[in-house]
Amino acid sequence: MMASPRVRARDVVGIHPSAFTWSMAGLGVVGVLAVLGGALGQFVAWIGAVLDTSRLDDKTWFIVLLVLGLLSFGFIAMLVYLVAGPDGTRESATRTKPLGATA
Repeated sequence: MMASPRVRARDVVGIHPSAFTWSMAGLGVVGVLAVLGGALGQFVAWIGAVLDTSRLDDKTWFIVLLVLGLLSFGFIAMLVYLVAGPDGTRESATRTKPLGATA
């Protein structure tokens, strides 16, 4: 029984286009677009969370999200924010009324 010869990188001289080749290239393009779309969505969510927490009286969440996002740990910070972060919808009890406001 004869062993088949080993194929080395220098033995590859070209790519033969076929239906399989084009379908894998198309699948690769779709995968890259999905990754880019996910990264853009995560970036927009991070910006929204930073802006939302900037309006809170306690700036701890704002600083944590901002610093971890700038240090490229934004995904981890966003997961923690989703689980344990403030919702930002409650009014602060210490807010003052504008001058001239009634009731």
